Parts: sequence; C-alpha cells; structure tokens
Amino acid sequence: MILINRGLIQIYADKFNLPTFLSASIRIYLRLIVISMELFYTDPQNINSTTAEFDRFETQHILKTLRKKKGDSINFTDGQGKLYSGIIESLRPMVKVNYSLVQELSPPSVSISLAVSFIRPTRMDFIIEKGTELGVQKFYLLTTHYSNYFTPNTLHWHKIARQAIKQSLRFFMPEIVVVNSLHNFMALLPPAAVKIVFDQNAVMPLAEILYRPDSLASTKIIFLIGPEGGLTKEELDIVRDHDFQLVSLGKFRLRSETAALMAAAAGLFIK
Repeated sequence: MILINRGLIQIYADKFNLPTFLSASIRIYLRLIVISMELFYTDPQNINSTTAEFDRFETQHILKTLRKKKGDSINFTDGQGKLYSGIIESLRPMVKVNYSLVQELSPPSVSISLAVSFIRPTRMDFIIEKGTELGVQKFYLLTTHYSNYFTPNTLHWHKIARQAIKQSLRFFMPEIVVVNSLHNFMALLPPAAVKIVFDQNAVMPLAEILYRPDSLASTKIIFLIGPEGGLTKEELDIVRDHDFQLVSLGKFRLRSETAALMAAAAGLFIK
C-alpha cells in the first residue's frame, strides 16, 4: 500500500494554480504524478543561493541508476522541510543543479520520538527505516540492562533514514541520538512531553492516552521500547519516576521492532 502525501498534492495544486474544486479524476491523476516523483537529498550545507551540489552517493544514483543528463530536471529536499526543483547544470565531479524553491513545509503538528534499546543490528535498521517512513522525528538509541550491544556511530543509520525520506516523499530528516545509559536518556528529555513506555503487564491501552479527547497534555510524544527481555523492575521504577506512563499494546507479546512501528503508526492518527 502506498501512503499518499496530501501536503505534496497541495503543493502541486498551488504551483499550477489548480482550483480547489478539482474533479475526482483530476485529483487522482495528480496523485499519480506525486507518487511517481523521484526525490533526491542533499545536505543543507551543499545548497547556496542559486545552486545545489549532491554528494558521491546521490551523484552515482542520479547518473548511473537513473541515467540523468545535463539539462534534466530533478526534485530534491534538504531534510529540513524544503522541496526544491532543479535543472542539472554539470555532472562532474559531482552533480550540480540550478534550483528554485518549490515549497517550504511546516513540521508536523505532533512530534513523535522513538526511544529504543539496542537490539540486533538488522532489526534496529528496520526500526530506523520504517519509523522514518512513518514520520518519526527523533530516535533515541540507548543501552539498557538487556541490550545486545552498543555503538556510538550514527552514520549508518543516517544513511538509512536518508533513503527512507526519499522513498516516502518526506522532507524532514529525523534526528538520531545515541545514549549510553537510561539515566543519561532521562536527562535529555524535554520537560513538556507525553512519555509512554510499553510494558506487557500494563493495563492502560494506548488509545486511552492518544485518542481520548483532551487527553494529550503536549504535542510532543516520546515512546520508550525495551529490548528483548524488556526493562528490568529497577528500570521501570526509573521511568515511572520521570513521569512515564506504562501502557499495554494488547495481550500478545511483541518484538521490539513491532512495538516501535505500532507506536509510530499510532502517531499518524493523532488529531
């Protein structure tokens, strides 16, 4: 299933001065244009007042995979909410384009953060990729008692997140923070946030917090997911002391990556 980026549809409608009362058939056609759009990424520091340059990875993708040529048009984002349209000016040593700013988007009204204890590397990759596609704005990767390993290197996950925003036509690159202990993670938390930890023995359902009218005290929501084996009693005591609410995801036991994606997906439907 493909999730349509409605904000991007509106961008195209505004760009071409299309009326708001477009027929259903025209809107369907417009959606197909958006779905087929190729989106690239370049770091904001590679964008100046009139031109933008792509790194080696994107250059190879543009030239060797998609076989773009000088004079071809491409769309790209800086990961900070801006969508650009450019014409390729030069191909070597890196692709460079002359661009115009199509649209600057506002961040989502609800900010979702996922805090995940280190689990197997391939499963952590899955969380970063799919969480980014679902709109997670910040990842905390932390060590807890049952964590399998620890690494402070975030370069690998930034590459995964970059590919994910391109795939899902999102324009905000998530922040990835590595924390070496639960105590240090608590010190990083914003003061005004709804804090939720999933626990198999909890009674309160997630919907009770997220979807009940006037139940959210903040537009910042942080989900904490433990590793295989969960959080220890001592760790649960720590998170309770920092105002985390223990929440159930149902009667079945889920893998950490499944719980993480349930949290990210639930955030899509918060009004």
